[in-house]
Amino acid sequence: MVHIDNLFYDYTEDIELMKKHIERFNRIKNTLKKEFDFIVPGYVIDDIVIGENYLHICSMINLAKSNNSITEDNATTLKNKIKEIGNIKSNLDIVQL
Repeated sequence: MVHIDNLFYDYTEDIELMKKHIERFNRIKNTLKKEFDFIVPGYVIDDIVIGENYLHICSMINLAKSNNSITEDNATTLKNKIKEIGNIKSNLDIVQL
């Protein structure tokens, strides 16, 4: 049985969170677009947005390489540049761009 309170759930807060996520995604995408002459896969950008650590981001970049979404050279360039612009000191540092 559905409780009456669930019928009138206010999605305003959820929508605002999604808008912020999309805005941050686009900002990071544009930042990376200026840095590289190749397209960074959306799932890599999305993991940066949600605050994954550098090791996880590198795993996603390796996945992109395996999927032929980016070349091996581009993967290496991307990892190094993210490390530089994200001021990464440890593989467990959160990537914040």
